[in-house]
Amino acid sequence: MKKIFVLISAILISTAAYAEMPEGWAPPKPSAELQRMKALEGNWTVTEKTAEGGSKTTTIQYKVTSGGTAVIETIDPGTAHEMITVYHDKAGKLAMNHFCMLGNQPEMELTSSDGSKIELQESAASKSLLNGQLRMSSVVIEQPNANTLIETWGGTNADGTPGKPMVFNLKKS
Repeated sequence: MKKIFVLISAILISTAAYAEMPEGWAPPKPSAELQRMKALEGNWTVTEKTAEGGSKTTTIQYKVTSGGTAVIETIDPGTAHEMITVYHDKAGKLAMNHFCMLGNQPEMELTSSDGSKIELQESAASKSLLNGQLRMSSVVIEQPNANTLIETWGGTNADGTPGKPMVFNLKKS
């Protein structure tokens, strides 16, 4: 029992010490694009007709994490097709890592941005690492108004040719 108490005490002390940041420390200033991604926090949905005449609802959830330094995007949370994308700044520019149901993790970097659109493309390192694999290789995120979000995901086939884009026309839930 004494060993358990000592172990729990050590964990609590180390957690408390970690929670206290050094005097004068401040989180890094996020890029304008990361700020825009943070503003998407919440749930977004789209219901589309299927080829069989039914309908399919896709939900994309955004959550700010890590002291405001990252945004987690969860596509179809709680389903067999759930995928995670983590947006963060890298060297002062928006970047992301996509944890795909295809079993790979492409990395993308900001290529352009304006008032309503953010474009990311696969990094050179990711392209080299995932060469020969079916993968996501680009995403364009457009927000024409506060309640509408359009995501266009581009892929690359295993033979290096572009795949058919997937477009999500989402509404804030």
